[in-house]
Amino acid sequence: MELDIGLHIKFERDMLEGAVKELGKLFENEENVLVAYLFGSYLRGDQTSRSDIDIAILLYEVPKKPLEYYLHLINILTEVLGDDVDLTILNLAPPLLKFQIIKNGKIIYCRSDRSRINFEAKYICEYLDFRRAMERYDECVMKQILK
Repeated sequence: MELDIGLHIKFERDMLEGAVKELGKLFENEENVLVAYLFGSYLRGDQTSRSDIDIAILLYEVPKKPLEYYLHLINILTEVLGDDVDLTILNLAPPLLKFQIIKNGKIIYCRSDRSRINFEAKYICEYLDFRRAMERYDECVMKQILK
């Protein structure tokens, strides 16, 4: 068993803030990138030497070749942040993850507040519908178990 006391954290807070500013400049050249969020352990401040940097990107539209575009964005992120990056394309994420990122993430780049708010409202409604459906499902399962 290995004890990790966080002595080898890849990014200090100041370094990460500088990298985030650099990412904002790079995202300016990516016309399809609407918003980028930092989330996860680096945002919460509880990262360890094994933590990756979690970035979520909201696109105006999902490209016809999403994997190629994903790899393109990963290349941009790794140039600035190094290899330990986890990228989430918010448009393609499950409703719960979208909601958690919108609720708890930190916006590190935003091309248009109006468009961001529209997308976020849409995804929050999607999550609320999903949650209601899951609650109904859970109730039905519990009824079946208790029979």
